[in-house]
Formats: sequence, C-alpha cells, structure tokens
Amino acid sequence: MDMTTSHGEQVIASNCRGCHGGCGVLVHVKDGRITNIEGNPDFPTNHGTMCSKGLAFTQLLYHPDRLKYP
Repeated sequence: MDMTTSHGEQVIASNCRGCHGGCGVLVHVKDGRITNIEGNPDFPTNHGTMCSKGLAFTQLLYHPDRLKYP
C-alpha cells in the first residue's frame, strides 16, 4: 500500500524491525523525510498497536547524536 494524502504526504505500508515481532506499520513520508510511524490496523499480528521501541524509531533516526559513520 502506497498512498498520497491531501497534504502531499506519502503513507507507505512496511514492517518494523525494532524487535523480533516484525509488526506492520504505516510510515508517513513528506519531502523524503519520515514524519510519523503508526501501527497498521490491517496487519494480522499487531492490529495497529506498536511497542515503545517502534514508536521511537523516528527519534532514533533523526537524533543529532546518532552515529552515521564508523
């Protein structure tokens, strides 16, 4: 599933790999940047719920102290 909202934001169905669960997520992307990650209500194992680790992935990805190079 890949759809565009009225605000020019894409919503892409994907899987969270923050832990062993592999929950279904909807990733909101605007101008090449993730703006939000939410649980996919149509996914059979998590039914739209997410753990705190998965909900924090946007913060982890864009944190200014994140190591990007070895």
